[in-house]
Amino acid sequence: MAATKPFSKAQIALDRAAEAAQWEGTVGIQSTQGRQPKEGHDGDGPATLAEVAAYNEFGTSTIPKRSFLRLTQDREGKRWAENTATAVSLYIGDVRRNIRTFALLVMDPAKNDIQDTITRPASENGYKELSQPYADRKARTNVRDAGDPEQMTLRNTGQLLNSIRYVAKAGGRTVTG
Repeated sequence: MAATKPFSKAQIALDRAAEAAQWEGTVGIQSTQGRQPKEGHDGDGPATLAEVAAYNEFGTSTIPKRSFLRLTQDREGKRWAENTATAVSLYIGDVRRNIRTFALLVMDPAKNDIQDTITRPASENGYKELSQPYADRKARTNVRDAGDPEQMTLRNTGQLLNSIRYVAKAGGRTVTG
């Protein structure tokens, strides 16, 4: 009977590794909830927060490109991969660990990193200098960021910053934050 016990522990570890391989997680704008003023929107009505995020991530003819998702992934991706490996390792080795471990070790820090990028001055994020008409308009509409265009952040109303969320899913369980 003692000979089957190590096999049982190994089988449990393999089963848990297979479960961990099914984990899913996304970080960013998770829905179309919330509306922004109709700046650069081509459709009928105001732009959704997801559209505003895309305008900033990729730029438009009137909005300069200010990547916050790709920039953060480039800057923090290695650490996120290490955090994921740690979460999987903890999950395989301890039956008390679950998808919440993944959310706390991987998803929550990624969310915080993206929010940090949004609040950094443009010069720290390596954005190109904003065009003067855009900088003048931004300074008039955003007292917190008025002044030097290089010091302007993506934070305007706070809606984009506060809309960064994560969703982690595994085995029918969902953890959000």
